[in-house]
Amino acid sequence: MRAPNRTTGIIAAGILTTKHQSRAAITLFLGLVLNHVGGMSTLAADSVLGLVSEAPSDGRFVKSELGFMVPYQVTIPGTNISYEMTPIPGGELVVVTVDQTTGFKRLSHTVAIAPFWMGNYEVTWGEYEPYAALYSVFSDFREYRFRDWDRLSDVDAVSAPTELYDSQYHFQGASKRLPVVGVTQFAARQYSKWLSQLTGRQYRLPAEAEWEYACRAGTTTQFSWGDDMLRVNTYAVVFSAGRVGPDEVGRRRPNQFGLYDMHGNLAEWVLDGYSRDGIPQSSNGELADLVRWPEKIHPRIVRGGWWESDAHACRSAARMSSTYYWSDLDPSDPVSPWWHNDGPAQGVGFRIVRSLKSLPPEILSRVWNPDCDELAKAVLECEKLGRGAIGRVDPNLPELVQRYEALGISK
Repeated sequence: MRAPNRTTGIIAAGILTTKHQSRAAITLFLGLVLNHVGGMSTLAADSVLGLVSEAPSDGRFVKSELGFMVPYQVTIPGTNISYEMTPIPGGELVVVTVDQTTGFKRLSHTVAIAPFWMGNYEVTWGEYEPYAALYSVFSDFREYRFRDWDRLSDVDAVSAPTELYDSQYHFQGASKRLPVVGVTQFAARQYSKWLSQLTGRQYRLPAEAEWEYACRAGTTTQFSWGDDMLRVNTYAVVFSAGRVGPDEVGRRRPNQFGLYDMHGNLAEWVLDGYSRDGIPQSSNGELADLVRWPEKIHPRIVRGGWWESDAHACRSAARMSSTYYWSDLDPSDPVSPWWHNDGPAQGVGFRIVRSLKSLPPEILSRVWNPDCDELAKAVLECEKLGRGAIGRVDPNLPELVQRYEALGISK
């Protein structure tokens, strides 16, 4: 496997609350930058993280054409926060559709799935905050005009999430083990791009087919544990009297692949736009053919159900699509490309995946960057209005950081 091109990498992020201190954000930024640049010489040799040449004597592993895929854990550079990835074997997903007239299930087609790694858990606030905390730093960089800002068409451009409108609504601050909620699909894709540039590994959202395949974990029943709805609370966080938000990740039992909270807790973004035709046919396992690529901001697919769903809405096959109503409470114009703030959005999050084989640049652009004119215009307009920021991480960063420190900025 080849490491992704890391000659350049643009990073930007946003503060989470108005209480964030610039000095703290600057300190975090410096740690992230220096860890990234200082580790560049070793990343190429580590491009096969999660692969070993011989089958482990114990623990979970997946045999692949490139070696034995094993679980791995990585600490986000500059933090003490780590994330865990587990291998998912290649295989076939049997796609079953329901006839809208008769209500009967019928076999639609099978879809080939290539091996990949998937996050054991939904992305947490602890993992998301380092990305978002960089917003104020790059706002300062723009203010002091260190460089010309790259447009979103740049293959490495990463846009910033802005401040939360209501941190209580998003359950932010209660626990770093709570999953991040209320993020748009674009924000989730930008987070995965940021993490990829930071670590030198290609992270992304899963295709809808990959998500369902991983959720089912080899089963064809309603849930990954079978058809018994009485067991739902053992594996899933679903609606119950008095519940006002999601649980910390990993509080229920995992499925057979070792994945937690695939049913309930949060509905999870995938790459696909919504279509009544469902998951597209693909016989080669290539991501380009596996995704129903969106052509507009809404509707897009979330899978798995959320903490206010009943058990039926958390089935392995259950789907939900986004709407413009999810931003009804947003007072801004244009509405934030990074945050939703109404309806089921308070139960929407995401988890990341990594392909076994490196993806080509044209596919990386599709999984990370704005994919329709409406979205691109909103992001650029927010940046012009000071509601976003864009930054680059490249070999010249040490000099850039020194110039920033020399100003003695303290706010």
